[in-house]
Amino acid sequence: MLVREFIETYCNATRITFLKARARKDANTPFYHAEYQETPLYLLNDDNGLMDYIVLNDSQPPIDWLSGASWQNNFKNRSLESLLVISEEDFKTLYPNEEQRAGMITYIDEKIKERRSTK
Repeated sequence: MLVREFIETYCNATRITFLKARARKDANTPFYHAEYQETPLYLLNDDNGLMDYIVLNDSQPPIDWLSGASWQNNFKNRSLESLLVISEEDFKTLYPNEEQRAGMITYIDEKIKERRSTK
């Protein structure tokens, strides 16, 4: 599911933050691995190219969620959404097998639907 689809279907929050997974290779590892980058809060109408990213987790706490009660409370009561997302290009780099990617997306989408229907 793309961020755009998630927002249209499930998001009631007024603020959203993203944790972007990015495919990286460095001198310490011969293979691609995920590197994570947190974005600042966005209003839902902000685009910045993130609307076409794939949602990997809809209940990903912000990296600095331990920094204060306001983050925690906003995240718990869903006035703040925090999504783990990845671009299609990075997703293909980390998981070259198309069948594996399709299976992952199906599984993640089912889990999101299941989690959101019980709240």
